[in-house]
Amino acid sequence: MVLALESLCRQNGYPQTIRVDQGSEFISRDLDLLAYQKGVVLEFAARTLRVQPAGKAH
Repeated sequence: MVLALESLCRQNGYPQTIRVDQGSEFISRDLDLLAYQKGVVLEFAARTLRVQPAGKAH
């Protein structure tokens, strides 16, 4: 994930902010280090709780 991001950013420039979810690929030390070194803010999306209506099964 970090290598792909690094490649894209070298071609297009680094963004000011990257909004990410709580997935393991987005909470890695490598991504955090890259963001810090390049001055990119990682904005973590809030976790949402899905509420299932009573009587509805998935």
